[in-house]
Amino acid sequence: MTLCLALGACGDSSVEASDDETAGSETATETGDGESGDSNSGDGDGDTDPGDGDTGCPVGAEGCPCTGGGSCDPGLMCDAGVCVPASGDGDGDTGDGDGDGDGDTGDGDGDGDGDGDTGGNACNGDEFIEIEAVDADEINGWEEVMSSLGEGLILVWDSNTPDAYVQFNLDVPCDDDWHVWVRGINSGGADSYFVLVDGAPMPVPIFEIACDQGPNPQEPEYLWKELNWRDQDDPGCTYVEDPWVQTWDAGVHTFTLGYQPDEAYALSRIYVTNTMTPPS
Repeated sequence: MTLCLALGACGDSSVEASDDETAGSETATETGDGESGDSNSGDGDGDTDPGDGDTGCPVGAEGCPCTGGGSCDPGLMCDAGVCVPASGDGDGDTGDGDGDGDGDTGDGDGDGDGDGDTGGNACNGDEFIEIEAVDADEINGWEEVMSSLGEGLILVWDSNTPDAYVQFNLDVPCDDDWHVWVRGINSGGADSYFVLVDGAPMPVPIFEIACDQGPNPQEPEYLWKELNWRDQDDPGCTYVEDPWVQTWDAGVHTFTLGYQPDEAYALSRIYVTNTMTPPS
């Protein structure tokens, strides 16, 4: 991906990493369904038909022949021509009344969990994903350095690549609403990045770690901020979405942060969760 092409306007910037960051190294089983007693060796009229009505076993009753249309009394189902209980008969049916043995527990989704969800991939619990910036899937125009502010290994803009970007391929395990948090540098007015989610939207939005200028001068600091969406034409602190929550199906989704001239020049890590719990 070339973020510059997506932006439609990129230029050289004279901003240098100014927070004293220094270079470093990276370090079923079948139980029987009650059919064993349905054989008939003859009823005295010269035939062996179990369904001729003179055997003393009422048609449609439990353990007796089904009707000609395959029906049985309430609470029973027809199995191999014999009426058996609709549940607990050892044929795998768990009581959903369809006799198909699919393990459905009554919530209608067929997954057997009984949680009432409407999609087979819906999340059943809390999920948390945290990724160091240096472990991103694509890194262009950023350098690994050891933070002087206690962040460990971080990424710092290389001062030469105006369309620098970092891309994370996030493999989320289930369908849900996902909250994306970024830990980035806040240094006076240098506090925002370009951002794309699954390559959209266009024009490329701005994500702000902070939206004020802060004290002047201000010591650089790293802050956690949940993803927001600011239009390029809008002033700071004015958002299209805040927070910008992602409704994702299970699978891989791309999350891209791009260098914005004269803005945030360092990145520590990201955090993704389907909960309202912020990173600590």
